[in-house]
Amino acid sequence: MKNIELGRALRDDGARLALENAGEEWKERATTLVLKYFDITGDALFEDAREYAIQCGVGSPPSPNSWGAVALSLSKKNLITKTGVLLPSKAVKSHGRSQPVWRTASNIVPDGGRNKREWIGLTDEDKHYLNEVLNLQGRFPIIDAIETKLKEKNT
Repeated sequence: MKNIELGRALRDDGARLALENAGEEWKERATTLVLKYFDITGDALFEDAREYAIQCGVGSPPSPNSWGAVALSLSKKNLITKTGVLLPSKAVKSHGRSQPVWRTASNIVPDGGRNKREWIGLTDEDKHYLNEVLNLQGRFPIIDAIETKLKEKNT
């Protein structure tokens, strides 16, 4: 576990340095344009958002690692999130490597993007069905406890 923590600390430090070297103005413009792209398009590869920002005139940072640092920063702030879908990179130099598809947090939940899902619980009919299938002999508190735990994990 310590190797993972060290690796993440080194990643975070490298991202911080990449953004510092790119400058505050570049970082702000790149961040704004990337978020705008995801708001406009919805789900997309980060490389598409990067290309959009470049076409809008953000310019190239001193290191290409600055783009990864923008993605990391936005992700850590829960402004963008991975959808769980992987698509091959469009960049030839990536040799078709799988890349995560991203979206803005505001595209997850219509109430402002808290990066949470709306909870739709079990109906009484669902509970009666589970009672029969699991042979719980009318012990709905077990079902209620399971549902409560799932709600905590998923909202």
